[in-house]
Amino acid sequence: MNLFTLLDQAAARHGPRGAVYLGERQVHSWAQLRDRSLRLAASFGGFGPGARIAVASENRPEIVELMFGTWAAECVYVPLNYKLHPREMAQILDDAGAVRAFASPKIAAAL
Repeated sequence: MNLFTLLDQAAARHGPRGAVYLGERQVHSWAQLRDRSLRLAASFGGFGPGARIAVASENRPEIVELMFGTWAAECVYVPLNYKLHPREMAQILDDAGAVRAFASPKIAAAL
């Protein structure tokens, strides 16, 4: 089972309801999250099924989009602990064979 199916079903049932929040502010409804995830998945299409996509970030709403976008593209989501040293993250990226890495602004500079 592809985990994107869970989002697809939730969006069909609860489309306009809030799905992702930053504090008390709604960032995305279920329908918006599905649409954003599908757009990300389309951009990952060239990587092919099973490609590893890594994410190094503190807790942010974008992580949810990236997770579901990765799964919608039939790729593998590789989470990186944001507290690791950049050299450790680089080693994990290399070991995982990640074709793309996303990092929050705080982490990207050092990574």
